[in-house]
Amino acid sequence: MRAICCSTLFLLALAVCTADTVPERAFRLAVLPDSDCFFLCENAALVGTTAQGMLSLFNQSSPTDLEGSSPRGTMMAFLAAVNRQLPFNDIKAVKRSQGSFAFAGANPATRGDGRFFYAWELFRPLDPGEVQRIILAEAENCTLRVQVQPGAQPGTLEISFPDRPELPTQSMAFLAENTVILLGPAENLETVLDDIAQSLPGKGLPTALQAAKAKVPAGSNFYALFVPNAAMKAAAMKRADQAPQAGLVNDMDNLVFALNAGPQTDVTLGMKFANAQSATLGKSMLIDGVFLGMLKMHLLQLSEKPIPMLETMKSDLKGTDAVFTCTISPGDLQTLETLSQNLRQRIRAMMNHD
Repeated sequence: MRAICCSTLFLLALAVCTADTVPERAFRLAVLPDSDCFFLCENAALVGTTAQGMLSLFNQSSPTDLEGSSPRGTMMAFLAAVNRQLPFNDIKAVKRSQGSFAFAGANPATRGDGRFFYAWELFRPLDPGEVQRIILAEAENCTLRVQVQPGAQPGTLEISFPDRPELPTQSMAFLAENTVILLGPAENLETVLDDIAQSLPGKGLPTALQAAKAKVPAGSNFYALFVPNAAMKAAAMKRADQAPQAGLVNDMDNLVFALNAGPQTDVTLGMKFANAQSATLGKSMLIDGVFLGMLKMHLLQLSEKPIPMLETMKSDLKGTDAVFTCTISPGDLQTLETLSQNLRQRIRAMMNHD
């Protein structure tokens, strides 16, 4: 009996030790401490599903699209150009990925220069030397002067922008035999690497995003979380007279978007509000008005006959949560692709107008 108990305890201890691997620690810790937006994608689980087709619609932006929405001289445009040559957008090359973003304090005049922290786990190692070569080659084509050099810690690269001292120096780290890649502000990345090396718990997701994560449906293979910060709420209130929907942002606690992938993909969009009255208005104006109203109208206009997802589009009110759900089938993707193209054109036109 003692031998059985000892064996059981040993197996439990082994399971705990093996669970907290470098990749697990990296994904738990690679988060901006002040982030207000976060996504996690189990890329491997999406291969061959309608969710893969859905997400690919958002990755079809051409270089022209990127330049239209993000000036060529911005850090984000440069990194997007580099990213197109790396395996991060190849869903079959990536096991999982995540990103956190901090919009608080962002200057509208420098759009495209937001703060971010990404993590990717790849099926095959990525050579740091090849990444450095791509960065330097792309830097020659970019109006933003770029410098890249080995970082302070082994297995890292530092990317800086000498002509834009207000931009944070970015660092890339190559972990787990170059299969886990981290990209984020140098000071944040250094702290994360120290915490990973010492197996420290770190800060992880901010409390507000943790509350949003609790609303993610079980079994979701992709989810995105958003918490409006004070500046966003103040800006929304200024527009409330012209656009009543904007005023609802002031009472919004968080927004959750999730996909449960398969031959058919279940989609959930939930908005949590500060009180039941705002939730009722949110359901009426945003969920019923925008998604069940305008979205359904556009989809009907773009398709020769009603597509399957139209029959599955529903709204619900659960306490202070307004929820939109639908199921996307392969027969919906062509119409959604056309809608995506139209939206990109409108967004590009709006940003060029600004």
